[in-house]
Amino acid sequence: MTILALLNRAETADAVLRAAVELQAILGDVSIRALHPRPDVEPDFMPTEEMMLPERRAAFEADQDALSAALRRVAEEQLPYDGMVERRGSVRAVVADAAKDATLVIAGAAGHARWSLARDAIEAVLFDADAPLLLLPNRSMLLTERVVAVAWERSPTAEEAVDAALPLLLAAERVVLLEAEEGHACASPPTLLLDALRRRGKPAAIQRFTLGDRDVGTAILDAATSAGAGLLVMGAFTHRRLLERLFGGATQDILEGARMPLLLHH
Repeated sequence: MTILALLNRAETADAVLRAAVELQAILGDVSIRALHPRPDVEPDFMPTEEMMLPERRAAFEADQDALSAALRRVAEEQLPYDGMVERRGSVRAVVADAAKDATLVIAGAAGHARWSLARDAIEAVLFDADAPLLLLPNRSMLLTERVVAVAWERSPTAEEAVDAALPLLLAAERVVLLEAEEGHACASPPTLLLDALRRRGKPAAIQRFTLGDRDVGTAILDAATSAGAGLLVMGAFTHRRLLERLFGGATQDILEGARMPLLLHH
C-alpha cells in the first residue's frame, strides 16, 4: 500500500507529511511517496489573450524554483530517506498518473492562491485516479482529534468513502454518523461498519441534522463541528456537474479553509 503526499503549498507541506507519517503508523506496512506536481505553464496565463513575455516566464520559473526548494527542505526533514519527487507538466495529468496506484492521497487545503491548480489536483485524484483524498488544514489534526464524523447516505460513494476510512474509523475513540433529515427519508446506516465498531466496544452514534437555509456542504461541516469531530468522511460526487456545485460559494470556502481534515471519495 502507498500513501501519496501531494506537496504544492509551503503553508501545508509540513501538515501533509506529518499526517502521512501518522497514517503510516496506523496502517502498518505502507510506503510514503512525496510528490510536487510542478506546473509547466503559469495557471493565470491566457494564451488566447496575451503573449508569454520572457520576463514573465523568468519570474514564473523563479517563483517555482523557490517553492520547489522550500518543499524539498520540508520533505527532507520529514522523510529523510525518501525526500520529494518533482514532476513537471500538466498538474492534472501528473497527479492522476501518480495517484492511480495510491491507497490514499493526502493534500493540503487549497488556499485562495492558485485555486485552479488545486482544483486540477483534486479532480485528478477523485475522478481520474478514483482514489480517496484526505484534505488537510494548515496543521495536522489527524491523531490529536479522536472523534470521526461520517456524512452518511446510502450511495456507492458514501460506502466507498467509509471503506477507505475504515482503519481510521476503527482507531477512533468515537464515530458519529451524520444524516440529513430534510427532503428524504434517512438512509439505513452501514451495517458492516456498525457491527465492526460494536465488536470493538465503541458503537457509532447517529446525529441527524436539518439543512435550513444552508447549502449541503456548510450544513454537514456545521454538524461535524457540533459533534466535536476532528475528521469528516464523506462521499464526494457522483458526477462532474455536482463538482461544479462543490466549487461554488460556501463549499469552496470549506475546501479552501478546511477547518478540519476531510476524507473524500468519488
